[in-house]
Amino acid sequence: MGSTAKTQGFTLIEVILFLTISVLLAVLIIAGLSGGMRAERYKDSVNSLKTFIQDQYSIAANVVNTRSVVGCPVLNPSDMSTRGTSSCVVLGRYITSADDTGTKLVAANIIARSSLPDNQLTSAALNTFTFASYYNVPASSISVLDIDNFEMNWGSGMVGSQKTPMLFTMAIIRLPQSGALTSYVKEGRLDIPTLIGDGSPTNTPITICVTPAAGTISPVVGSASLAVRINPYASSQAAVEIPLEGQTKGILCS
Repeated sequence: MGSTAKTQGFTLIEVILFLTISVLLAVLIIAGLSGGMRAERYKDSVNSLKTFIQDQYSIAANVVNTRSVVGCPVLNPSDMSTRGTSSCVVLGRYITSADDTGTKLVAANIIARSSLPDNQLTSAALNTFTFASYYNVPASSISVLDIDNFEMNWGSGMVGSQKTPMLFTMAIIRLPQSGALTSYVKEGRLDIPTLIGDGSPTNTPITICVTPAAGTISPVVGSASLAVRINPYASSQAAVEIPLEGQTKGILCS
């Protein structure tokens, strides 16, 4: 009689061990992918904030004006002169927190009117950053036709020095004759006269920490805290940067 081969199979314990190890490996792979995705989204939100602020310098330098043919209704509702012939100028860009959440910004053109007759606007007056003496820049001098809205990506938020939502206001001023730019930045939601004050530019760096979840201060696990910094006397978009990872630790972002 011929012999029959004995069929070997897996025991129940071996099957359970195989399945357990497979599930653990799958969990580890998914967790790694998820963590990497969160880190990339976090960096993307920081870069988006930096780009938005940098873009405002380009708009200010290039005097982007989307108003219609009417002259200067922001400062004088009865002024119906053709655009380019009124005594108003686009003096720069105004950026401020849109609400108290630290997640939204709004930007618009600053419209100013000379406080002196044209024949008294000397070269010195047009090229000094004490322009507040020569231009009427009221709190209402924002062009509602040039508003640019920004919202933090991926649920991230801006955090300030008190570990609370970062609210700030910024003005980028372009001198009409020379085209030179300078910046004014302060924490809080401020109108233009309060922000500019005596005309002295911001002489200290402003750091806007970015948190991956609005309302928190914890960084992404495995990733250093990041921020957007506006350097003193900022006169171009190059002054807006992301400090190297770790440089903000122990200062504002932790």
